[in-house]
Amino acid sequence: MVRNFRKGSIALVMDGLIALSLSGCSSAETLPFFEQTQGQADTIPSIVTSDDIDRASSRYLGQSKNGVDYFAAQTLTENSSAKMTCLVTVAPDEQWTKGCSETLPVTASISSLEQEAILNPAPQPDSSQCTGERECVGKYVQLGPLSP
Repeated sequence: MVRNFRKGSIALVMDGLIALSLSGCSSAETLPFFEQTQGQADTIPSIVTSDDIDRASSRYLGQSKNGVDYFAAQTLTENSSAKMTCLVTVAPDEQWTKGCSETLPVTASISSLEQEAILNPAPQPDSSQCTGERECVGKYVQLGPLSP
């Protein structure tokens, strides 16, 4: 009887660890900036007209050398319990785009700027990743040339 209890306990613990590792991997809720209170600078500009973005979740991530602003946001969900994380880019000429995904990293690009932005699941610790044609915007966004 003790033996069956141990097997059941081990199975229960393993199931719990697997569930935690899958659910906490890189969901929107685990990004630290979503846990902070939204400030005025975090508000996505009104020119972004996407209906599925939860504007109350948006957070400003930074501005690139060419004046593009980067925001992270979550999607609104009506029929699903899974929120997606979005990377929203807003150019100085009011062009905007977004990329959304349930898992990170998330990419978005404005083709006229010939750059691709990547929202990473963790801060970029090494500035050597941001040399040459690459640029880091804030702690979480890395820019590079559009993929062919």
